Amino acid sequence: MPYRKKATDEQVIEAYERLGSIWKAGKELGMCGQAVHERLRNLGVDVSQNVFTSEDERYLADRYVTYRDAGMLQVLADEMGRTKQFICRKAGVMGLTDKHGQKRYFSRWKDMPECVMKPIWEQFKRSRKNVSEFCASRHYNVQSFHDAMTHWFPEEYDDVVGSKKPKRTQYARGRDLEYSVRNDMRRHGYLALRAPASKSPADVYCVKTGELVFIQCKLHGALYKDEWNKFFMFCDSVNATPIMARRPDVGRGIEYFRLLDFKDNSRRKSPMEPWEPTDGEEIKWEETK
Repeated sequence: MPYRKKATDEQVIEAYERLGSIWKAGKELGMCGQAVHERLRNLGVDVSQNVFTSEDERYLADRYVTYRDAGMLQVLADEMGRTKQFICRKAGVMGLTDKHGQKRYFSRWKDMPECVMKPIWEQFKRSRKNVSEFCASRHYNVQSFHDAMTHWFPEEYDDVVGSKKPKRTQYARGRDLEYSVRNDMRRHGYLALRAPASKSPADVYCVKTGELVFIQCKLHGALYKDEWNKFFMFCDSVNATPIMARRPDVGRGIEYFRLLDFKDNSRRKSPMEPWEPTDGEEIKWEETK
């Protein structure tokens, strides 16, 4: 299928002559400035410009740092109908290349092409910085960065940004499991209380008429011999049901296991079996987390 041009040659010439700007003509025709520049040059139209207007300065100020960081200054030069050397010199005069100078401009990226955003996106993915840190190190506007990247790379953005968030500590994840177990047991009608700071053999104490359940919470179900036996003996001393709670290997929720005996140093399977709390009316309890 032959390629369908967005605008005819006559439309490109007319827009350029009327607007006097390659990038303005491109924006009106739905084309990038580089494409307009190449079309006009192939048609023999003189696209040389001597006057650098205030609008040209604003255009350069809004884009220079972004295109430079993406290694796309030649693309920017073509969009503006100038040479790369010219816009670099002009950027120097305007103070855009001075890392220690006052940052007078924020990049506005809503009209940036994907070819410019892609290298910066790849640089962000390779860095260890989060969005705020990455933008601060390059003097980018955070909102502009967010808007541009979610526009061009929506399927990747959340995963990449999420991977840069600090990993939660093992203690915090274990504490959350304890709260989840406590709340789950309350939904089953138990009066359930969490032992703070793990200063007792059990993490959660549960009481229901005729039933006493003590629970040890282990994220991955790793309850070693000494801890197992100490917990089992503690429960046995008050005739409580010894339960170990853990997160499932796949999916969400809680898995419960009843400890059946003491643990020894043999390689036999740990003496436990799956367990489910009995149902009852949910216990409402006002308690500060």
